[in-house]
Amino acid sequence: MRTLLYLLAILLVVGWVVGAFIYVIGSIIHLLLVAAIVLILFSYFRSRFSKRKVPKNPTEGRP
Repeated sequence: MRTLLYLLAILLVVGWVVGAFIYVIGSIIHLLLVAAIVLILFSYFRSRFSKRKVPKNPTEGRP
C-alpha cells in the first residue's frame, strides 16, 4: 500500500510538471501537486505511527 501511494504521488507530480510547464491549463493543475504532497505526507505519517511490534519468535505469546 505504501509503495502504491508513492507511485501515485510520483505520477501526480509528473502530471503537474507536464501540465504546468508544457500545457497552459490554468491554476487547476496545481491541485495535482497538492494531492501528491498530501499522499506523501499521509503515507509518511501512516507508516510512522502504525509500527506494530512483531515478536521475534512466531510462537511467542501463544498458550
